[in-house]
Amino acid sequence: MRQTRSKLLVHWTGKDIGLTHPLSEPQRQSYVARLESILGSGFWMNKPEFAESLLGYDLTTYGLQPAMTCFTEIRLSQARQHAHQYGLLGVGVERDFVLDRTGGPVHYVRNRPNECIVGSYSQLFKYLNNHRAETKEGENPVGVLFMLMSFLKPMSELTNEEDHQFLDEQEWRIVQNDRIKKDHIARQPGDRPVALLPITHHEVSVIIFPDRDTVNRAIVSDFFKDWLSERVIPPTITCLEDVESF
Repeated sequence: MRQTRSKLLVHWTGKDIGLTHPLSEPQRQSYVARLESILGSGFWMNKPEFAESLLGYDLTTYGLQPAMTCFTEIRLSQARQHAHQYGLLGVGVERDFVLDRTGGPVHYVRNRPNECIVGSYSQLFKYLNNHRAETKEGENPVGVLFMLMSFLKPMSELTNEEDHQFLDEQEWRIVQNDRIKKDHIARQPGDRPVALLPITHHEVSVIIFPDRDTVNRAIVSDFFKDWLSERVIPPTITCLEDVESF
C-alpha cells in the first residue's frame, strides 16, 4: 500500500530571537512581531550567511549563496528538534504554494571527492561561463545553471564522518529567479530581505507558536484578530508543546 505523503510544508523562523525555553516576554513579543511580518508582507527571501560548500570529484568545490526561502516536509509530530535549530515559529503552507513559485525539494548529494554530480555541475558551469552562449529565449545559461545548482544540498558536513544528518531535514526551497510570477514575489530595495514572497489569508494552513503564552499574546493583538476575521475557516493554530501528538 502506498504511503501517503504530507501536503504540508512548514517554514521555521526565529533562531535570531531565541531557541530555548522558557522564552522571555520580549522574545515572545518578537515572535508575534515576526508572525505579523510574514502574514502582512510575506516570507523573507535571504542569502544564507555562509555558502553551502560542496565537494566533487577531482576536488572540485563550489559554494553558492542564492536568495531563498526554506521549508521542511517533516511531520509536525517530529518537528521539535528541527524547530529548536531553525526557530520556534512555524508557518505552514500546502505543497502547491512552493511548487507554484518554482520551488521544490532540494537534491541531496554527497560532500566527498568521489561525488560525481557536484563535479559535473562544476565542469558545466565553467564551460558555459567561458563560452557565454544564450538560449533560444535569450537567457544566460550560466544563470539557468546557477538556479539548478542552488537546489543542491550536502547530505553531511565536510568531515571524516558521513552521518547524512541533513537528509533528516527534508528541505524544500524557493530560490529567487526571474521565472517566479510577478504577483508571487516582491522585490526589495535593501539587502535584507532580498525579496518577499507574499502569502494570502487562505494560503496559510497552520501556525505553530513556540508556547501557549506566545499564542495568548498573539490572539489578543489587533493585527492578528483582523487577520483572522478575513478567514472563513481559520488555520490550525497550535504550539510546539502540542505538536508531538499530531
